[in-house]
Amino acid sequence: MSDDLILTESRTLRSKHADRVEVLDKVKALTLMPRTMYATIEQTATYYEVHPDAVEKAIRVNREELDADGLQVLTGARLSAFKAESGLRTRAASLTLLPRRAILRVGMLLRDSYVARQVRTHLLTAERTPAVAVPQTYAQALRAAADAEEARERVQAELAVALPKAESWEYLASSEGDLSVADAAKVLSRDPAISMGRDRLFDHIAAEGWVFRAKGDGRWRAYQSAVDTGRLTELPQTYTHPKTEERVVGTPQIRITIKGLHELHRRLGAVRQLALPASGSDAA
Repeated sequence: MSDDLILTESRTLRSKHADRVEVLDKVKALTLMPRTMYATIEQTATYYEVHPDAVEKAIRVNREELDADGLQVLTGARLSAFKAESGLRTRAASLTLLPRRAILRVGMLLRDSYVARQVRTHLLTAERTPAVAVPQTYAQALRAAADAEEARERVQAELAVALPKAESWEYLASSEGDLSVADAAKVLSRDPAISMGRDRLFDHIAAEGWVFRAKGDGRWRAYQSAVDTGRLTELPQTYTHPKTEERVVGTPQIRITIKGLHELHRRLGAVRQLALPASGSDAA
């Protein structure tokens, strides 16, 4: 696992580096809106060489952080005024603008961008090799040594918290397979902060907008959006008809993917790393 992924997991470390916007120009030329200090989602995506959807997802999941960095969503009169000032031509009802600080934070969040990895590497390399003034007295040398040791201990403590999370995400992202809702509930309930059974988990993912009860038979069915985003799968169930002895396709079984399980683990307020059953074993 590359060290730069630590920044994607630790909000504390991201905030520590949030002012280092000069790194953006060291990695690659950044294009901003004319006569402004902002970039659009599309310009940010172009800088990081990713699809705009990846930037939009980073904003959606980490909106509080990015709002604090100065992200703005213009609508109505504010959008009209901005268009007049910048010369922007668009019929969109809203426009998201990111200042350099927010653009930098997006780079600390995007996992699958080569440019973002370069940005994170620059940030961490600078942290590990800071400019140090040469002590002029013995007392200054002692103070400098003590400060360096305290800084090292702080970074090690932050890494100790962030590293297991990053490793967990890498494992989950590379894993294949899925679990029944009942088995997923058992896995989630291994966390001391989560108490979940099959029915409660169904109710929870229904509230999240992943599943719904079909009219007529009242069985749970997955929304296509939950399937398309990789949170759920639906497997067809077949059985032998008792009279005709023909194989019949029944109601599909909803199963939670590894990606969906990880997302539920986070949303349910887990306090420990997600512990998955070994491949081929039961979740019990």
